[in-house]
Amino acid sequence: MTKKVSSTATAATLLLSATTCAAFTSNIIITNRPLTATKITKIEPQFLKRTSQLWAAEEDLDEAITKTKIRSAIRTLNTNPNLNMTRSRLVGILNAVEARTAEPEQNQPTLVTPGQTNLVPPVSEARKELTDMYSALQNLNYLQVYGAAGTVQHPYYPAEGDGELVSPNLLEKITGFPMSSLTPKNSNKAFLYAGFGLCILEAIASYISGIPLDGLVIFTIIAFMTDKLTTNGAILETILKTLYPQYAQKVLKHEAGHFLCAYLLGLPVEGCVLSAWAALEDSRFQNQVTAGTSFFDPELSSDILDKNRVSKRSIDRYSIVVMAGIAAEAMNWDQAEGGAGDEMALAAFLAQMTGGPNKGWDYERIRNQARWGASQAVLLLRHYKVCYEALVDTLERGNGTLGECVYAIENAAREHNIRPLDGPLGYYNGQVESWQLASVVSTPPVGAATVAGVLTDATKENGVPIQSPSLVTSKSSSSSQELLEELVPLRAQMEEKMKEIERQLKDLDNGGSQ
Repeated sequence: MTKKVSSTATAATLLLSATTCAAFTSNIIITNRPLTATKITKIEPQFLKRTSQLWAAEEDLDEAITKTKIRSAIRTLNTNPNLNMTRSRLVGILNAVEARTAEPEQNQPTLVTPGQTNLVPPVSEARKELTDMYSALQNLNYLQVYGAAGTVQHPYYPAEGDGELVSPNLLEKITGFPMSSLTPKNSNKAFLYAGFGLCILEAIASYISGIPLDGLVIFTIIAFMTDKLTTNGAILETILKTLYPQYAQKVLKHEAGHFLCAYLLGLPVEGCVLSAWAALEDSRFQNQVTAGTSFFDPELSSDILDKNRVSKRSIDRYSIVVMAGIAAEAMNWDQAEGGAGDEMALAAFLAQMTGGPNKGWDYERIRNQARWGASQAVLLLRHYKVCYEALVDTLERGNGTLGECVYAIENAAREHNIRPLDGPLGYYNGQVESWQLASVVSTPPVGAATVAGVLTDATKENGVPIQSPSLVTSKSSSSSQELLEELVPLRAQMEEKMKEIERQLKDLDNGGSQ
């Protein structure tokens, strides 16, 4: 219900109240300078009208949030850009979005092709609202680092270079981690501890009760099978976290990596669960995981459902998000333990999206793409470390709602003046396995930047950077002959690049016709 304020006295009271309602003083809020009582000598009727309309709009927004009417909330935000966006209001908006996407009827599996389901979250009305709400909040400058990299507005990835050719040696140069650190170890260590502890308990129980040990073992196996079928392994997970406390920390920081990288790449995050019990109650996860982060990529969904062909841009973003959990573990413990399932998911995704590994994505190319995604994820998490730490702190305190997580990220970015990427953090060359930080490179390498040093989607052909022919030396004193001599190597490099582009186009055509 819209509450109308008509009297001058009431409007003046509301105006004065606005100067004292700054209980929330986060940097996210941008308010006008408060007016003191001595400055209010005359209140214009037009000003009173605008003030009352603003307060009425805020009431409408709050009501829409309470009733989970996301579309109505979006309209109110777009038509009233000067609303007072307090912390509680921002958190409430995003929590309403989270609740909306978690509704069971919004999570019916999407059939891509016969036998292929759940490759992407269902394209439901709730997810359209999710995408539009993130866009509205971003356009109003409430979300400043959402879409900070790899988007139309901010087209850079942290590392720019010649495609996804990233060898293990180059991966180490870019990230500082050897390939082994970013390769998930067999994570059975935690289960081994749990199994060892359980064996001791069973032996003690058998000794005290006189029940044969083999009988207890059979009972335990049946109990665990029942746990897996009925609670998706939640009971076993609880035992595991009790016996191996570090396991819970690794799960939390792993998922925080997924969450932040998806957010920074402009992919609307729906929510995050950190236990099998939470996943069991969340229809978005379909009882398929014991922990996970749910995000939505509208472009990827459109590619799969409408075009039946996935763009390189969509593949790149997906690769970074999937490998971000492994990157986060390596950054925290110098070794990724979990994440084998993430690697398998990426490989399965690439195979299914292109018709099988024999049609473009062979084993080695998939491994290259995984290494490329891992390197980008490490650089993103390092550059936005304060945001990552704030997100982890929020999750550790048990305030893991979507609204609180997004607020933590944005507030940390504003407090430390962290902005979207205005250029690559560095440049790599996969052919010679070289890596240079942007801060020490005076001129971006050929193939990694254009004249203005800006590499956008418009300057790429099928994901391969194209060097502008207008790039020339900055030596103003060079003669024409010297200039021509200096341009000869550039021409040769351009010709080689064009040959590479033609080869890739031919491969794509061959892949599409098979």
